[in-house]
Amino acid sequence: FRQNKDNHVTDMLMDVRKLDFEDNSIDEILCVNLIDHLKKEEFIQALQEWKRVLVPGGRLIIDVDDKQKQAKMLTEAKTIEEIDWALRLIYCDHAAEGRTHWWGYTPKYLRHILSQTGYKYLWTRRDYIVHDMYPNFQICVQK
Repeated sequence: FRQNKDNHVTDMLMDVRKLDFEDNSIDEILCVNLIDHLKKEEFIQALQEWKRVLVPGGRLIIDVDDKQKQAKMLTEAKTIEEIDWALRLIYCDHAAEGRTHWWGYTPKYLRHILSQTGYKYLWTRRDYIVHDMYPNFQICVQK
């Protein structure tokens, strides 16, 4: 992850809640460090859109911060610097548009949301994408 920091690689720029792709045309969606920057309702809208474009059996892999582990970092913080860092992880830094965490997820909570929106659970990992500065996890589901 760090090797690609600030090296934005974009093939197409579009709203994740309204993709410019045909129905059943995408094999896999990899979503990295995005969903906590959406309001929960926007995320649900995006999930429905992603399901529309995924082929039957297509995979959705979501990488997101683990808010349960970040909350533990906050409650166990001993110094002002540790408290500041944990709060920055939880809320983001608000330095620019899009740099705000609107909602948070844990593996159990995200799996529940994905199940409620009709996705089939495949796996949860913490090493598919490694963020060495903060706790995160990845969850993979199938249409």
